[in-house]
Amino acid sequence: MSSIVPWAVSEAVITPIETFSESLAVFYPIGPDADDVSFTLFDFTCETEVSDPAVSIDPSPFSPGAAMLDVIFDTGEFGASGLVMSDGSSGEVKFCLRAASYEADIDFDVAFRDTQFTLGFDLSDIGYEVTSITITEESPDSFLEDDLGTDFTIGVCQCADYECATSTVTQNDPLIICLFAESEESDASSVFISNFNVQITAGDIVYEPVMLGSTTYVPNALTEVTEDSDGVVMVSTVLIASFFTEGYTSVAVDGLVFLEFVSPAPMAQRAFHDYDLVLELAAVDMVGVGCFQGIVNAVKGYF
Repeated sequence: MSSIVPWAVSEAVITPIETFSESLAVFYPIGPDADDVSFTLFDFTCETEVSDPAVSIDPSPFSPGAAMLDVIFDTGEFGASGLVMSDGSSGEVKFCLRAASYEADIDFDVAFRDTQFTLGFDLSDIGYEVTSITITEESPDSFLEDDLGTDFTIGVCQCADYECATSTVTQNDPLIICLFAESEESDASSVFISNFNVQITAGDIVYEPVMLGSTTYVPNALTEVTEDSDGVVMVSTVLIASFFTEGYTSVAVDGLVFLEFVSPAPMAQRAFHDYDLVLELAAVDMVGVGCFQGIVNAVKGYF
């Protein structure tokens, strides 16, 4: 099992400002295995990415273990902004930032944290004074490490009709595996598999019938992915001939699985785990060195 902790995006830390002529510095502690961090500006719901005339972000170069950015405000555009609410004398600037950690080996964002910001302002002195700053986000490490990283594991097995069943894989039969969330501490039905990949290897042969996608899994043309009402994901693929013709007696099946909560929260988090499985292959029933040789051998049997 692989926990999200090495790529975790922890709680945002800010340097308070007094007026909107200053930029708001935001700092995120990042897990040591992250190769980079990306930032995205959303509306206050954390659901719609925005490009706003009054609020923009300026990320600093990434340093291992730390990610920083400045939030820049243009008070001259407050009237045209979808992130600014005002009654004429006071108001609020409300937006959401997403910080996502990146892992170069899988070319994919691993963990992210959404943080809502509310900055109150007062126009009584025509100075856009910042009267309050409120940050709303999930509990830092307990949500990431305990709920998704430690409480849940990924079960994997060879299966048939969503039930684990072991058999030797033959050249003309599909290879079928099932993936499912397991937990001794929590209700496994509270999470679902949102993204995953499947990689099958033997020696130098690598076959990836399911790839990680930008939002969900992407099976190839030879592969079918289905899911039952209990959240068990069944993958059925055709094992390429090379595994058999090269004489391998087994293949290793492994990959990454992303878990998310069934009931999304405004500050959604996700975690990933790895899995692995070894499946036995049946020997190929060869007829000599070819069909013609097989016929010759059969004819010779009469003499």
